[in-house]
Amino acid sequence: MKKSTLAEILLLLATAFAPGSICGQNVNVTTWHNDNARTGQNVQETTLTTVNVTTKTFGKLFSDPIVGQAYAQPLYVSGVQISGRGTRNVVYVATEHDQVYAFDADSVGQPLWHVSFIDPKKGITPVWTWGSACGAISPEIGITATPVIDTVSGTLYVTAETDEKGTIVQRLHGLDIATGAEKVNGPVVIQGSVNGLAFDPTVIQRTGLLLFDGNVYFAYASLCDPHPYHGWLFGYDAQNLQRPPAVFNTIPNSTKGGIWQAGGGLASGLSQSNHYQLLCF
Repeated sequence: MKKSTLAEILLLLATAFAPGSICGQNVNVTTWHNDNARTGQNVQETTLTTVNVTTKTFGKLFSDPIVGQAYAQPLYVSGVQISGRGTRNVVYVATEHDQVYAFDADSVGQPLWHVSFIDPKKGITPVWTWGSACGAISPEIGITATPVIDTVSGTLYVTAETDEKGTIVQRLHGLDIATGAEKVNGPVVIQGSVNGLAFDPTVIQRTGLLLFDGNVYFAYASLCDPHPYHGWLFGYDAQNLQRPPAVFNTIPNSTKGGIWQAGGGLASGLSQSNHYQLLCF
C-alpha cells in the first residue's frame, strides 16, 4: 500500500455516499486485504454497483487528523462497545510515529482512544531516518506493517519499532480494541535465533500481520540496501504472546533474503488435502 501523509488516510477511509443515499454492506476489515488469502475481496457486498456509485453520490464526508505517516492499511470493526460512548463502528489507524488511533467511523471528532508507544522525555522515540542512507521510509520508522484484529477476543496485534536512547527495540503489542489497553501479556520484545544467528532488531517489519491457527505471524526485511540483511519469520501465541512457537530465517548463512512484500500480508489458505497451511512467500 502506498504511504499516506498526515490526515490523508482518513480522508480515504471516510469516503462514503452522501447523506440520504444508499450505503454499502457493513463488513469488518480485520487484516490486510480483507482475508488471509489476501484477495482484497468483499464477497458480502450486494448493494454498491457501477450504477449507484457516481461522482454525484459518492465523496468525502469528513476527515480526522493523525500524527505520522500511515503505511499500514487502516482496519475496521463494527459494533464495538466503547465505555461511556456506547456501540460504535471503529476505524483503527497505525502510524510511523508509533501511534495507534481508534476513530468513530461514522462521525468526525476526537479519537475514541489513542495510544502512543513513545516517550521523548525518557529518550524513547521512533527511529529517525531523515538524511540517512536508510531514508526509503522517512523521516521516521515506527509502525510500518498493517496490524491484525481478532474480533473473538477483541484484540488488535501490532508491531512497533522504537529508538530507546540509541538502542533499537522491536515489540509485539496486543491491544484491547475497545480501550487500547495492553492485554494478552503484551507488550513483548521480539527476539529469537536460528543456527546461532541472533535476530537483529534494526531490520524492518513491513509485511502485514497474519492471525492463523492461534498464532500471530509477521516477517522482516532490511531497513535499506546495502544493509546486510536476513529474512525473519516469527509466530507468537496469540493468547499470551509467549516465546515464539515458530522462528524461521530464509538464509542464515548469507544475506539479501528479506521478506518485504511491499507491505502485503503473509498468506494462508487451504491445501489440496483441505488442511490449512501457512504460505510464507
